[in-house]
Amino acid sequence: MFGVRSITIFSGYVRCSTISKGAAFLKRFASGLVAILTMALAFPDGAFAQNSMTVQNASGDPGDNGVVVRVELVNSAAVGAFLFTLTDLEGDLIPQSVRAGTRLTDLFTLSPYIVLNVDGTNGKDEVRVFAGMLGAPLAAGNGVIVEVLYNVNAGATGGPFKLTLSDVLLADPSGAEISPVTATDGFFSLANRVNAAPTITNTDTTLTAEENQPFSFDVDATDVEGDAFTFSQQGLPVGFRLDATTGVISGTPEHNTAPILPILVTVTETSTSPPLSSSKDFILTVNPDGTKPLFSRFPSVQEIKEASAVFLWEADEPVKGKAEALVTNQQTGESRVLAIQSNPAETTEFLKVDRVTVDGLTASTDYTATVTITDRRGNATVSSGIQFKTPVPDTTPPIFQVLPILVNRSPNALTYKWSANEAANATLTITQKDGVDLNPALTFPTTGFSETGEITATGLDANALYKGRISLEDASGNAPPTAGSLANNPADVEDRTRPTSDTIGFGNTVATKFH
Repeated sequence: MFGVRSITIFSGYVRCSTISKGAAFLKRFASGLVAILTMALAFPDGAFAQNSMTVQNASGDPGDNGVVVRVELVNSAAVGAFLFTLTDLEGDLIPQSVRAGTRLTDLFTLSPYIVLNVDGTNGKDEVRVFAGMLGAPLAAGNGVIVEVLYNVNAGATGGPFKLTLSDVLLADPSGAEISPVTATDGFFSLANRVNAAPTITNTDTTLTAEENQPFSFDVDATDVEGDAFTFSQQGLPVGFRLDATTGVISGTPEHNTAPILPILVTVTETSTSPPLSSSKDFILTVNPDGTKPLFSRFPSVQEIKEASAVFLWEADEPVKGKAEALVTNQQTGESRVLAIQSNPAETTEFLKVDRVTVDGLTASTDYTATVTITDRRGNATVSSGIQFKTPVPDTTPPIFQVLPILVNRSPNALTYKWSANEAANATLTITQKDGVDLNPALTFPTTGFSETGEITATGLDANALYKGRISLEDASGNAPPTAGSLANNPADVEDRTRPTSDTIGFGNTVATKFH
């Protein structure tokens, strides 16, 4: 070996240089080499015989790193310097570094230049080597002078690949060319290795997950020949998957997933025939959910009424919810849960978004409420207090915003449309027919509460004049106690049904009156 060697990487190629005590000799030797490279000196025929440089045959596997290719020199006289170029025309051998062979130990300084992709087509890599003596010349003899370390392209196929020698030159210690020199190319062969199956390389085969928590694990595999492969599995529970390309196991264990599960993962080649595969056993342990649910949206109180309030929330996992309303004793300051029906109020399903209604509250009262969410494993989270106040009792009956108007009449029915100042239920009461009191009166109520609506009296006689009233009642039960007790509630109506051919007679008229 020649002292300390360093490698400097430039754009497009790798340059290797050697720093040693031979620098002075190289400077002195340079002028002689320039002459050698520009013109050949004349020597007597046969003055130097049996001089040769040979590339020894080598072999390796696709994907191998650090495969050694040796260059051997046979010289019949002392050598002071040499140079040559070693070329791989195929590009499947990628030169990495150059080192001195056994014959040059401590004798020569080595200056190699590695030029990758010489022809611009990802092939034809060159190694150019120049060496000069440090002190004593290289005596006549034979043996390895240079070793080139190659990486073999993982996708290399075929072969053998030719390694050619060119620009071969020997010089004696004075710088005079030694001639002739025979150059012999070598060949690199791919080893005839039996294809091996891909293997899973994970050493830790115990996987641990938790119910309702995201889980991920990488299954790692390799193939020594660089063949493509895919992953498959047996035994993963519901909610899990294995990515066939990346080998990533991911998922979220569901509630009551079996605590211990054997998993078989197989890796199979896809580019060979027949495809080779291997498997490895894993153990998946699923621990019970020990994580409390969280509110992804804090509980809010909505639809506050005199005697009830609705609570809405959203959680990060399916839960059941319970809402409790507490009232404060103004004398003692003590808060207590009201002992009333539906307080606390609970949901019956495990959902991420839900609502619950607390009933039986007292009007015009301050409350502090809490919402408790509980997951399937019993882990619970209680919200902070929610302040709200029920409204003052509604004691005002509704009134008509627009008085009832007849919108349809037939021989046997009258239909009215109405509009109120709040959601209300309307009742049409007919008390007279053709000026005669009806006993009992005819009553036609609506169903449900609305600010607008229609109401129809049916089963009437044709061409008859009916008189009555329409009254309103809100959801709090507020209604006029007696007829005419409020402005616009109730509203009097008087209308005639449509006549038929057998009911038309002298003096019959159609009238619509509102009072």
